[in-house]
Amino acid sequence: MALPKYLSWTGHGSSCGEPPGVFTGATMHLFGLAADRNVMQALVDQFLNPVAAPHVQYEAVVGQSLLTMLDIAKGTTAVEAIGWLPGRECALWIPLIETTFLQLTFPPQLPPPPRVVMWSPYIFINYAIGMVTGREVWGWSKGLADIDFPQAGSAAPQFDLSTVIFREFDATQPGGKEVLFEIRGNGPLDTLPTWLSLDDAAVDIIAELTGFDPVDVTSPFLLSPDFPAIALKQFRDSSAPALACYQAIVNSPVRITNFRGGGFHSATFELEIATCASHPVVEKFLGGAPSTPSTVVPIEWGAFINFDFDALAGSEIAKRT
Repeated sequence: MALPKYLSWTGHGSSCGEPPGVFTGATMHLFGLAADRNVMQALVDQFLNPVAAPHVQYEAVVGQSLLTMLDIAKGTTAVEAIGWLPGRECALWIPLIETTFLQLTFPPQLPPPPRVVMWSPYIFINYAIGMVTGREVWGWSKGLADIDFPQAGSAAPQFDLSTVIFREFDATQPGGKEVLFEIRGNGPLDTLPTWLSLDDAAVDIIAELTGFDPVDVTSPFLLSPDFPAIALKQFRDSSAPALACYQAIVNSPVRITNFRGGGFHSATFELEIATCASHPVVEKFLGGAPSTPSTVVPIEWGAFINFDFDALAGSEIAKRT
C-alpha cells in the first residue's frame, strides 16, 4: 500500500526537516573508552534484538566503545530552502556485528553477509531541529544539551556536556541541568593532519578499537563512503502508552562527502561522568561500579577528523507493530 504524503509543518514553525541533511565544516573528536562487552551486549539485547528478531541479530564484539564530540559549522536540508544552523552533538557508540539469517520464503531469500554497524544508545544535541528530525526520521533517541568545546590552542583542553539529569528516581525530588560529561586533556589538541584519506583514518581507528595491527585491517569505505549507523525508531501508542504503535530498526547511513584530514591526539585524556539514575553510563554502558558524585574514567586514545557529510534517508532493517 502506498504511503500517504507527509504533511510538512515547514513555514509553520516546523522542527523536522526533510532529509538528506547536508553538513559542512565538521570537526569530530573521537575518544576510545574501555568497556565491558557483556554489559554492552545487555543493552543491545534490551533495545535492538527484540525488534530485530528473528531474522536479524546484533552482537557486541569488542571491549571498547567510542565517545564522539562533533562541531558542525553549517547544517541544513538539501530539499527545503530554509537556511542553515551551526550545531554540536555528543554520542556514545557501540560497534556491532549485524547478522541476517535465511528467511524461509519461496524462493528462499539469501541473506547478505554480516556487516559492522555502529549504534548509539546515548546521543545529545544542542539544537531542536536536529533533535526532532533525528528522532522522527531515523529514530535517534536524542536529548538536548549544552556542549562546550575548548578554545583553539588551549594548553589544557576541556569538553563539557550539560543536560537535564535525575540523580535519583524519586517522585518528590526535581531534576536539573548539570554537567554529565567532562573530558580533560593534558596537552593541546592536535590540528595538523596525519591522515590524508578517509581510508587512512578508518584503518587506524578500527585498529585501535579492535586491537588488530593496522596492516590487517581493511577500510570499510573502499566500496562506499557511507558510515553504517543504525537506530531504534519507536513511538508510544496513544491509547496504550506502555505499548509501541511503531517499532523498527532503521538503517541510518551517513555519507562522507569531503574528508579534510585528521589524526591521533598526542595528549592524554580522562572522562568524568556524573553518577545519576537517568544516565547510568558507568554501570550500564562501560561496566563498572560508579562513584559518588562522579566517576573518572581513563580515555584509551583520542583523535580528530575534519569532514563534510550528508545524513541520508534511511531504510527499515526490521519492524514490528
